[in-house]
Amino acid sequence: MVEPPGCSAVNGGDGGDGGDVTARTGGTAGDGGAGGSAPSGLGGDGGDGGDAGTIRIVNGERVDNSLGGPATGGNGGDGGDGGLGGGDGGKGGSAATTNGDATAGSGGDGGNSNSGDGGKGGDAGLIAGTTGLGATATGGDGGNGGNGGIRDGMATQGGDGGNGSNDVVSSRGDAVGGDGGDGGDAVRGSGGDGGNASAPGDFAEGVFADGNATGGNGGNGGNANGGFVVAGDGGNGSRAGAGGFGGGSGVTNPVATGGNGGNGGSGGCCGDGGNGGNAQNPVGTAFGGDGGDGGPPNGIGGSGGTGTGATGSADGDPGSNA
Repeated sequence: MVEPPGCSAVNGGDGGDGGDVTARTGGTAGDGGAGGSAPSGLGGDGGDGGDAGTIRIVNGERVDNSLGGPATGGNGGDGGDGGLGGGDGGKGGSAATTNGDATAGSGGDGGNSNSGDGGKGGDAGLIAGTTGLGATATGGDGGNGGNGGIRDGMATQGGDGGNGSNDVVSSRGDAVGGDGGDGGDAVRGSGGDGGNASAPGDFAEGVFADGNATGGNGGNGGNANGGFVVAGDGGNGSRAGAGGFGGGSGVTNPVATGGNGGNGGSGGCCGDGGNGGNAQNPVGTAFGGDGGDGGPPNGIGGSGGTGTGATGSADGDPGSNA
């Protein structure tokens, strides 16, 4: 959170980062600490959750530091509440393993403020990946944005919701995506945007599995209050791809389901709904996600996702216009 000009109030301290898992047999990483509150200043930012195995692209090369047992990334800490502005939520940690379930950490919530902007929700851990037989990869959720207040009669803003995990993959099991965080409301001002279910990152955005793949849902936009202000847009649902690893999971008719878009916030110039995620499945059925509804009074609904499956498919419904 950036300090307003001329501010000399006491601010809250930032939370510490959680520890990574170092044992190759797997484990659970530490959570980030919460940011400190500051009644007359800025709330501290939450610390980041630790990693339980990672896969990254470094100088154009894939660097795989997967663990050998069940892996769970740490959750990001919540941002502290602050009189002049809420702290941002910390990021969740990644999880990558060759044996067992992989669960990415969720982002922390942004802090609230009674006379400033709400803090941003933290993004979830970028990666949840496993190659274990029958194992499930689960993406983390983005943190919710904090609510904004009123500063000297001026409009402020609710914090944006964090994004869900970038890439959720199980090559011999099922995969479930994380949801985007909701945008924060504003007492007088603009609402924050809802987070997307899949954050941008080093790898393809979405949820992929040899078995069933279920996309995460986009976060809802925050509500706006006051004069010429804008409500937050809903986040997009994540795409899903099932049955794409040669049948290693043993699932005979896997299903791919795209995530739903988040609803737009209400008030002022209202928010639009997010788009539903597409779904693909070369050996089974696929269902596109539904678009989010536009917020009142005149928000536009999001588009439904496309379903493309070998044995059956259906497109998602578009969201309703307000």
